[in-house]
Amino acid sequence: MPSTFFKSFIKFSAVSSALTAGAFLVLGRLPDACGAAVGAAWIVLNLTLLFRLMEMSFALKAKNRDRVLLYSVLKFPVLYVAGYFILKSRFFPLAGILAGLTAGIAAFALVWLRDHSSHSGKAPLGKAL
Repeated sequence: MPSTFFKSFIKFSAVSSALTAGAFLVLGRLPDACGAAVGAAWIVLNLTLLFRLMEMSFALKAKNRDRVLLYSVLKFPVLYVAGYFILKSRFFPLAGILAGLTAGIAAFALVWLRDHSSHSGKAPLGKAL
C-alpha cells in the first residue's frame, strides 16, 4: 500500500476520531471523549505498524531486518500490553474506547473503498472524501 494511502488514512482517522470525541463532549461525557481519542490512536498505530511490517516483509532486504524486528517488538508486546492495561485500568470507559476503535476502522474502510473504487474503473465512491 502506498504512503498516500497511509497519509489519507491518518487524516480521515483524525477527523473521524475528532468528530466522535466531539460528539461525546457535546453530550457532556469527557471520559468517553478521552476514551474515543485513545481507542482511535491505538487502532491507527496498530494498523500502521501492521501494514509497515507487511511492506517490509514482502520486500525483505538485509537492511530491513532490524526495522522488522523493531516494528514487531513495538506492535506485538508493547502495543498489545499497552492495550491490555488501558482496558484493565478502567480509566477510560469501554464505550468511549470502542467508539474510537470503530471510528478508526471506519476511516480505514472509507479510504480503502475510495482508493479501490478509483483504481477499479468504477465510479469513485465519495469524490468529496
